Amino acid sequence: MKNKSELIISALSAFLLTGFIVNYMPDTVPVHYGISGNADRYGSRWTFLVFACAPLLIELFHMWRRTKDSEEVKRDEKSERRTVMSIEYVFILVGWGTAVLAASGAATLNTRTVSFFTSLFIGVLLIGISNVYGKTVRNHYFGIRIPQTLRSDVAWRKTHRLSGYIGVGAGFVVLIWAVATYAIAPKEPSIVMLVSMLVMLLGAAVVPTCLGIYYGHKYPGTGSDVR
Repeated sequence: MKNKSELIISALSAFLLTGFIVNYMPDTVPVHYGISGNADRYGSRWTFLVFACAPLLIELFHMWRRTKDSEEVKRDEKSERRTVMSIEYVFILVGWGTAVLAASGAATLNTRTVSFFTSLFIGVLLIGISNVYGKTVRNHYFGIRIPQTLRSDVAWRKTHRLSGYIGVGAGFVVLIWAVATYAIAPKEPSIVMLVSMLVMLLGAAVVPTCLGIYYGHKYPGTGSDVR
């Protein structure tokens, strides 16, 4: 039933967002804003169909892929379901947010406000991703999927458990950074967003990958490969 509810939500969002694009967006809309906050590229409103269709396509692909999984992979179904659901919700929120912004036709954004909310989003996303890290086993979709971790249950578990703590800590650092910099109103607010993205890259990808390589060499070949 849970899978059906996610399918209904993603299909409904796709239908409503497509309707919004057709009825409320002009033919040409801003599709990209530069670091200064000014719209620097315009394009067709149909560009936003990507966000409308993506959650539904992800859900359908996941449902199909689950029918092909081995019993070993299916044991992590709950964690994998939560991960896919989170990805779909991110696409839905970003899709609606960007579509409404594009429909407004705003040529200039307040970079201080945009940097603040973007950094908050990055911090929350990083905490959410990292919280799931420590609860996963090897799977098709989510985690530090490098050869060293895919070959070993021990390497996978240790990598993701430690990466989870590091990522949650990094997420809180980004949240504190966002609030502190918004309060002092820096002259270059775009730097706030860039630093937040760098912390996310380090906390969610670079450091975990290094840990995966380390633990993969320390605990090689203790489980079957999952691809």
